[in-house]
Amino acid sequence: STDEKGDVTGSGIYVEGSDIEIESIPTEGYHFVQWNDFTNDNPKTVHLTQDTTFIAQFAINRYNVELAVQDTLNMGTVSGAGIYEHNEVVNVVADENKGYVFLYWLESDTIASTEVEFSFEIKCDRNLTAVFGPADAHYAMLQKGWNWYSTYIDVRRESGFEKLTDGLDTNGVVIKSQTQFVTYYDGYDTWDGSLTEVDNKNMYMIDMSTEHYLMMEGVISNVS
Repeated sequence: STDEKGDVTGSGIYVEGSDIEIESIPTEGYHFVQWNDFTNDNPKTVHLTQDTTFIAQFAINRYNVELAVQDTLNMGTVSGAGIYEHNEVVNVVADENKGYVFLYWLESDTIASTEVEFSFEIKCDRNLTAVFGPADAHYAMLQKGWNWYSTYIDVRRESGFEKLTDGLDTNGVVIKSQTQFVTYYDGYDTWDGSLTEVDNKNMYMIDMSTEHYLMMEGVISNVS
């Protein structure tokens, strides 16, 4: 049997008593279920004693979309979880509660999307987590590699440095000012270098090991 769901190999004319092998090959997005004799060996060896017809039965793949919220403060809700067929368009939605903002969808420690309504054609199981944050914080998407960074949050000296490094977590590699720098040592979970103060009046260069959404909480300051 051959159709848009899959193909079968092994058909032909054979001598009586031959042992032949037939195999079902599903099209992308489908899977083999069984043969018309209710067996599911694949490939399948057949001993021929007469003319025989085998029909492969295929079914479309179905995938699970699981959603979660990464917070313990009731920052928001999500919708769109469920079971979907291969290539079906899935629309997941994040709704923030008062005082919070949606930041991104996280999947396997990677940012999948920054869209509140995230649509995609499904081709496998998906497990997405919506990440929210306080509405009065300053957020910056830092890419892997070097990034320029400044903030309008009122941060100063050592406390500013602590807020920045806390926000980077273990994703930062090096932070540079015009004259100083500091390096993160993962094995010791510590930053070491001449840069020990950060404020909101200067630009900094940050080398990232991976993309990361940096959050800085505090009071907005007018630095002009």
